[in-house]
Amino acid sequence: MNMKILIFILLLVTLVVTPCFGADLSELRNVLIKTGRQGYFPSHATYKVLPDICKKDSCFIIVTVDYETETLKGMRRIAILSAAGKYIGCYSGFDELPLDVEGNKLKFKKSEFGDTVEFQGIEPPKSMWVDGMIYKFEPAQEPLGLTTAIKQHLKISADSSAPKFQYSLFDLNGDGHDEAIVLITDDEYCGSGGCTLEIYRGTTHGFKFLSGSTITKPPIRVLEEHSHGWKSLIVYSYGNVVLKFNGNKYALNPSVQSKATVKQLSSAKILIESYEK
Repeated sequence: MNMKILIFILLLVTLVVTPCFGADLSELRNVLIKTGRQGYFPSHATYKVLPDICKKDSCFIIVTVDYETETLKGMRRIAILSAAGKYIGCYSGFDELPLDVEGNKLKFKKSEFGDTVEFQGIEPPKSMWVDGMIYKFEPAQEPLGLTTAIKQHLKISADSSAPKFQYSLFDLNGDGHDEAIVLITDDEYCGSGGCTLEIYRGTTHGFKFLSGSTITKPPIRVLEEHSHGWKSLIVYSYGNVVLKFNGNKYALNPSVQSKATVKQLSSAKILIESYEK
């Protein structure tokens, strides 16, 4: 076989089986344990990452989680994560049927009825019909207290709705508590240059507002680099720029910060990949 063709095939296989955002199985497992519903993703379960399901406008990472309880054996959850590695939700209660990915479909190889589930849009299917049973999609729960913290900071009354927002959880200061990186995407908080980015510090009792930045667009990334004990961020504000912590907060106006280098962009982890539709 021609060496160039062989190299191309190897590269293609690598792209197919590698999760979109470059995480290994241990990272995905940790994401599920930390952000999944309590008890859903035990540390002793068996985790396996499948090839990504990708379409023109969306990409999903699929992880099977096999576990046992005191009364049930051979049970499985199918966890769905975004291309950026954020937990979206799961389907529960499956038997351990052989499972694979074919294009944009999940294929249950030994199911007698309903053996194929197609991912058609930008969200996972609301339910799966497999082996004569219906399994409903269970969306991820929002972290306890985050909406309350956002409303309190923005001085929104308790009986009013919070603005539309996207978030990602990441421990920015290494204290063992995840911070909430929040992009507020309501029209009131956005303009032609971008939207409002807010950082809420994670504590034992919930979240507390730390820092706010204007005119920010995704992707929002985190670097391994530190400033005053906090990891730096890369956001898009008329170009990819680096937000550094100054000891009290991150910069208010990202557009005047230093541009991110190619090396920084290649090493950063994506937290919020794009605007949710």
